[in-house]
Amino acid sequence: MDKINIYEVETTNLGSGGDAVAYLDEKKIYIPFALHNEKVKIKKIINKRHNENYELIEVLKASPDRVKPFCSKFSECGGCSVQHLEVEKYKKWKESIILESLKNSKSDCKFNSLQTVNKGSRRRISISYKNFKGRIELGFYKKNSKFIADIDHCPLLTEKLNYLLKPLRELLKNITNIGQSGHFLITDTENGIDMAFCPARKVDLDSLFEIFSDFAHKYDIARITRAGKELIISRYDPLVKFLDYKISFPPAAFLQPSKEGEILLQKTVEEFIIKYASKAKRFADLFCGLGTFTLMLAKNNQVLASDVFSPSLNELKNIANNSIKIIERNLIDNPLTENELKDIDLLILDPPRSGAKMQIHEIVKTNIEYVIYISCNPASFFRDLEILEKNNYNLLELSPIDQFPYTNHLELVTIFKKRNQY
Repeated sequence: MDKINIYEVETTNLGSGGDAVAYLDEKKIYIPFALHNEKVKIKKIINKRHNENYELIEVLKASPDRVKPFCSKFSECGGCSVQHLEVEKYKKWKESIILESLKNSKSDCKFNSLQTVNKGSRRRISISYKNFKGRIELGFYKKNSKFIADIDHCPLLTEKLNYLLKPLRELLKNITNIGQSGHFLITDTENGIDMAFCPARKVDLDSLFEIFSDFAHKYDIARITRAGKELIISRYDPLVKFLDYKISFPPAAFLQPSKEGEILLQKTVEEFIIKYASKAKRFADLFCGLGTFTLMLAKNNQVLASDVFSPSLNELKNIANNSIKIIERNLIDNPLTENELKDIDLLILDPPRSGAKMQIHEIVKTNIEYVIYISCNPASFFRDLEILEKNNYNLLELSPIDQFPYTNHLELVTIFKKRNQY
């Protein structure tokens, strides 16, 4: 049984994870949903594994920067961590996450102001479900918990995704038994909804086909798969659009979480190239996905594009012209080599959260003049930055983009230049 103690503490600042920092018995602790300079009543919970967590019970003295959250589920749902901070202070807090790391790295670069996306723009979600004693729970996990916070509306999601939440509950009543759980991966594409049904345990899809078929026709769902691997029903191809290109969206393919964020990334990359590398002619786009940057570059240049996910590369091949060379490769474990990259003038990489350590070690062996590194995880980025800087690359400019608003997550767009050509 969990052991619970109650305390009153004063917070000092808002940590990089989105929790307020305080000290209890001279030990640093983190308090979700509290802010800097607050007096709060908290609950300390020690579970049977002797792990400690802290929960906010009451704000006794509020920060002057505290505002009313715009979502009624805030603090119950673990999807967002910072809705209760005044918007300009929120932006400064997000920027401080990077500025502090830059200070520690001693990089001397141009730091640009945070760019943000609007509410109602999130087009891609993973939403969890459980049939709990016959009642359907559908939503996102609570903070530090295995329990689901039920939601019927999320202000961050597109209108089409929000519209689908109520019908999904009805669907789950018909396709789950008590105790069954899992999640849906849902994407609001240019022309329709793509759904991946991901049950925690294998289910008999044949017996559920008619239910899924009726659901897809009633709510105009483009396609439903099991975990992106096994087709359940396909009514038409879901499409995504990059510039003037329309591309079939493969099940479980990577896509930026919002169209707004995607455009900001493309625009920032284009601005960096114009500003620093306008004479570059031969490009590489690593972890290229469906071609978010490849197609933008290939209009006037030669591009080497590489990724591990063959369905995305196949779609890219369908529209690629002679200016695009495609290599299928797991770049995390088997990076492109110095020899394969020897003719490149500018390289773009947009790796997963783990970063691209092995690929970076190959890049620094080359004479590639410019590297544009896009990162969704500052921790792995600053690890890779250290490798680049120790091997004759200077960080010139960094632009933070708030692709994951009201969380501690942040996207970075950066450009490096080879030092011996600097």
